[in-house]
Amino acid sequence: VTLTPGGLIFAIDATGINSAATVQQSTVGAATLDAVSVPAAISAATCWNTATSTASCAMTFSDSGFLVTVPDHVSCNNSTATNEAVQTAPGTGRCVPAYHSVSRAVNLYSSYANPATGTQVVTASTGVVSTAAPGTAHNLAFDVNGTATITLSYPDAGQLVLTAGDTAPTGAAMTGSGSFVVAPASFVFSAIPAAPLTAGQPFNATVTAMNACGTP
Repeated sequence: VTLTPGGLIFAIDATGINSAATVQQSTVGAATLDAVSVPAAISAATCWNTATSTASCAMTFSDSGFLVTVPDHVSCNNSTATNEAVQTAPGTGRCVPAYHSVSRAVNLYSSYANPATGTQVVTASTGVVSTAAPGTAHNLAFDVNGTATITLSYPDAGQLVLTAGDTAPTGAAMTGSGSFVVAPASFVFSAIPAAPLTAGQPFNATVTAMNACGTP
């Protein structure tokens, strides 16, 4: 299979999966992930974007941006989110820190991915995270490696996306996002009919997903 952008060729074995395939893009701009197989008769590429939970394979490559990482965690528990400010070094093409030992007001907002709607909000050690673009400013302290961390908590369950936006030292707009899953802490059974129950006969019960704070 030949992947684009970059044109690198990878083999897919009997498992039907190649998790080591990579693509390369050396210029700034828009690109769409695609694949062509040999023989061409079996070319049927399908792309699934796990960050946005969509079939869109369109990507934009920039000279600067944020690498946002939020680990999957349990609802109503604290989780540490990492935000790396990076840029392309002039003349070398290397990815280097965009900020060094400085505090920046970075716009943050969260969005619901699965389910697509929600009523709860993400709270951070820097304040409540907006649920709409362009977000609200949060003061982030970036270390010498261009990395800033904040503590997040979400009282509901589901898959969310955290997006960061700011202006690069070059004056260009920079953005980045990371997807994460928040799981229930436990399940509580209730409304079970009084004993004795008859073997083989169905009965109704209520199952409630609970977060780590002890609320549904």
